[in-house]
Amino acid sequence: MLKSRLLLMVAGAVLCLFSCKPTIPGKYIQPDQMEDILYDYHIAQGLLENDGTERSDYNRRLYKMAVLEKHGVSEADFDSSMVYYTRHIDNLHTIYEHISARMEQEAENLGADVSDLDRYGSVASAGDTTNVWSREHNLLLIPHAPYNIASYYMNADTAYHAGDRLILSFDTQYIFKEGIRSAVAVMSVRLKNDSTITKHIFANMPSHFSLDISDAKKVGIKEVRGFFYTDTQELTDVQTHPMQLTFIRNNKLVRLHQKEDNAP
Repeated sequence: MLKSRLLLMVAGAVLCLFSCKPTIPGKYIQPDQMEDILYDYHIAQGLLENDGTERSDYNRRLYKMAVLEKHGVSEADFDSSMVYYTRHIDNLHTIYEHISARMEQEAENLGADVSDLDRYGSVASAGDTTNVWSREHNLLLIPHAPYNIASYYMNADTAYHAGDRLILSFDTQYIFKEGIRSAVAVMSVRLKNDSTITKHIFANMPSHFSLDISDAKKVGIKEVRGFFYTDTQELTDVQTHPMQLTFIRNNKLVRLHQKEDNAP
């Protein structure tokens, strides 16, 4: 009898543990629907960047409103829900992990070429090219640690040649209610003589960006490292926590084998 009662108490405690799991208040958009909205939002913003439409705040707002209308959500409800999620960063980060996985799966389903060399124009035709990026292709930066920085590191293998050129490229999209758009990308290449070449670029608007580093003296590349970063802010009052998100998409690191001067 005592054993049965003990088992019932343990079972009750386990059920209580799961039933007491925090949930999103009903007045806010729930995670599954928010994921769908944000997925469509970023796809729409990507189309705006690539279809030749003028990249104005007015047009970005039109695309945003079209997505909200599709999902039957008002702008006020979306904005208040986004403020809630930016105050509960772990929930928002989980949503963006799902969004990133969906984007990569969609790219694979469409038969996307991971090199996507058309972005580089004449540069891509100068020699043999390969996309060597091995980290996340989509990243979310929020101006609060630990989600305000995303670092990467790649060790050069035997496929690297002396004289190689590296091009880091990415696209930025922002969801901002207030504040300043501020993100920076840094790439540092360590050569075989242990010297380093470092470059950075400020990405303070929705656009396509790239960094270019060459092993011009043909020393040979040993490793590549760097990071994406947005300024950290103090959470002095969670109720005034601003909505400031930087979504970095389509990350690529193209390694370009330059043609020899005497090559035909």
